[in-house]
Amino acid sequence: MIRRTVVALTVMAVVLLVGNQAARASGFLVYEQGVRATGMGGAVVASPFDPASAGFYNPAGLAFQRNNRYFGGPEDALGAHFAVGGQFILAQSEYDPDPPNEETFGERLEVIVPAMFSSIDLGSEFYLGISNTHQWGLEVRYPENWSGRHIITDGIISLDMWNVSVATRREVSPGIDLGLAFGLQVALDTEFSRVELQRKVDLSFFPGGNGDADSRFTGRLQRPNVGVVAGLLLNLREMGARVGLSWKSGVQDLIIEGRISVTGDPGILTDGADADTTADLPALLVLGVAKDVGDFTVEVNLQWTGWSSFGKLEITTDDATLGNIITEANWKDVWAGRIGVEYRGNADLTVRMGGVWDQDPVPGDTLSPQLPDEDRYVIAMGLSYDMGFAILDLSYQHVFFRLADKNNDVGDADSSLVNVADGDYRNDAHMFGLGVRADF
Repeated sequence: MIRRTVVALTVMAVVLLVGNQAARASGFLVYEQGVRATGMGGAVVASPFDPASAGFYNPAGLAFQRNNRYFGGPEDALGAHFAVGGQFILAQSEYDPDPPNEETFGERLEVIVPAMFSSIDLGSEFYLGISNTHQWGLEVRYPENWSGRHIITDGIISLDMWNVSVATRREVSPGIDLGLAFGLQVALDTEFSRVELQRKVDLSFFPGGNGDADSRFTGRLQRPNVGVVAGLLLNLREMGARVGLSWKSGVQDLIIEGRISVTGDPGILTDGADADTTADLPALLVLGVAKDVGDFTVEVNLQWTGWSSFGKLEITTDDATLGNIITEANWKDVWAGRIGVEYRGNADLTVRMGGVWDQDPVPGDTLSPQLPDEDRYVIAMGLSYDMGFAILDLSYQHVFFRLADKNNDVGDADSSLVNVADGDYRNDAHMFGLGVRADF
């Protein structure tokens, strides 16, 4: 019973498998999905005038892309809009133990997050958008001999997300346009929707045991899961102002099935066991207000993320004597504030800046090395260059994290030590964005 419990505890971290090394919004949401948007700190819900901003941030923008004053195509365009790009994340973390029983170490991580967006004008009244993103998931990596090795050493979580939306646009009164959009967000059960987790198992818990064994969990999403998206964009043309509203429902009951393998022990632990768990993705609500002042646009966004849906994890295995295992997470709903500025003073060159304040959803009593998270602050900048046949987008973000202090008993029950991985976690990240978009 005890040995199976230790093996199953490996799986309990699967859905919490999010690391301290990547730039992200709260929890394991990667909010940076469009290169133009990234240069404005993600503040584009009221100015979603490029395929990426409309495809991810506010689908109502699908109805405003053609021939708009920002990034419109030629008059004889077919009404097709495309954007491809990615974010290169270069992150650094440091762990300073308490009490100081090992050297402080720093981990360097490099991650690429790709994205694709497209839209088509379906006549003069309806517009269709399709996008592929990876906005949920991160990567974590620690040294194999660190004090928290019985909690985690390496891991990856990734979800392959597709968004399909239909938008329409109406002039509700002279000088006032209203855009509305509805659609679906789908987590597909492809090879990119996976979870991998490695950790050490402390054999000193078992008679005759000595040292550590290696435990690895590999799991895949078992079926597609669907959520709803909606967007609104009110364009006050004569005032040069806009109001945007974007809603993404939670995606419920993602089922992850996989197997645990254990190596490096003298037959003390089971060779492996099938295991599965479920997870819920949180809902997002974002309100944006934008104002044009000459060649400048200033936008402010307020974002709510419903992380309180992530209350606990329940793990089941194919071992009837083990039964279900429940661990508490008790995450909380959080807010983020975003501001972005865009300058279009040059016919070919557009320059941007932005800033973000983002709350951390993880309470102190459940904070662990899987997510030693804290509030974060972001400075952003970017530019676009019109090459004639296409537009080149570049962006940069620097993410500053507040010091995360673990001072709890998370992990103690799974190790011969106490105060496992307690101490200070210092993190920061650099994010470089590169993208190309075009109208046809």
